[in-house]
Amino acid sequence: MSLETMKVFDDASDLKKGVKVRPCFGIDLGTTNSAISVLRSGKIPDIIKLDNGSSTLPSCVLWTGKGDEFIVGHEAYKNRYKANAIYSVKRIMGSDKDVVLKYGNKEKILKPEEVSALILRELANQASKNYGEVKDVVITVPAYFDNKQLEATRRAGELAGLNVLKTFREPTSASLLYNIEDTGKSEVQVLVYDLGGGTFDVSLVKISQTKDTSEIDSIYGFTNNNVSDESGKFTLSVLRTEGDSHLGGDDIDNELYKILEEKLIAKGVDVKYIPNEMKEQLKLKLESKKKDSAIGHLMNLNFKLNDSKGTEVREQVLFTTEDLFRATEVVYRKTKKLVENTLSGFNPDLLDSIVLVGGSTKSPLLKSMLRRDFPSVKIDDALNPDESVALGAAVEAHRVKFGDNNVSVF
Repeated sequence: MSLETMKVFDDASDLKKGVKVRPCFGIDLGTTNSAISVLRSGKIPDIIKLDNGSSTLPSCVLWTGKGDEFIVGHEAYKNRYKANAIYSVKRIMGSDKDVVLKYGNKEKILKPEEVSALILRELANQASKNYGEVKDVVITVPAYFDNKQLEATRRAGELAGLNVLKTFREPTSASLLYNIEDTGKSEVQVLVYDLGGGTFDVSLVKISQTKDTSEIDSIYGFTNNNVSDESGKFTLSVLRTEGDSHLGGDDIDNELYKILEEKLIAKGVDVKYIPNEMKEQLKLKLESKKKDSAIGHLMNLNFKLNDSKGTEVREQVLFTTEDLFRATEVVYRKTKKLVENTLSGFNPDLLDSIVLVGGSTKSPLLKSMLRRDFPSVKIDDALNPDESVALGAAVEAHRVKFGDNNVSVF
């Protein structure tokens, strides 16, 4: 698959006539990171670079303690361990849980959709510097989100001052970038394996040249109650999906932290007295080491316990590749169970590929585990795991706003 050869939408009629129209945008509202994209020319979607040149914005919000003043993004994420910060709010979207932020003796209570609105507003504000007002958007959601979660996401967009054209399933969004023409087939069936920082989605997706596939569906026992638009060049259909809103790369960090505690206990440290803020700081350090492949190096620790004596901990802890494998394996096994549920009754050998989406799929260890357990299936990591969902959302936003006859999605 390649964006260079991908044929998506012809320009809308107004664009062809040279009429200036306001662009529409695709937003991946992620658990750990969010991104915004646009289909400018009607051909290839682009990720919009943000203020610091990055293509993603950490989905983290820090309250300054001053009224409704918040910091969103990288600076907030560096301070995520503090009581006035919130991250991974996507995990509680659509719930009745409040987000309570504390700054000294002051307290700020927000709904999950209000936190998400702050993230969306920051994305829109940064994108507007080069694209003018950001108004019309498609926001992606996990395939398994229920109506309450979908409504909370839409509400977040409205609170951010956006016109939400639609919410769009993440695996379908990423699948829009899959170039079926490269396969030489009229129909492919792919498994979209989407492991982000805080959520996991797996979907069996059929991508086909638009035609009646009811006979093929009946062979495998698939049913789809949605109406297909037969005018499109190809059709995307999510046949099955599973997911977990509390499973992601953050859980690998949590497993690494458990291993860290084991190593500290072996050195005589009473870990139950480690302050909560210090726990979060340590997880942040472990995440950094995980990402830069620094496992195998020593971690220098220097902090005080929250016991009656304020005992000082000065230790060096060695993390090995085996430790990272162990932590990754715990999370991978949970995703594999959901994959197996999705493929129940379906022969994995019939898959054209397992398409990797989500920042956590960049892990070489995780890829090796998938290759180990699905040796006959191509593990496709050609898409940018941080950007593909947002890019697909821009394609869908253009289709919804301007119309197109090349793609039908349901």
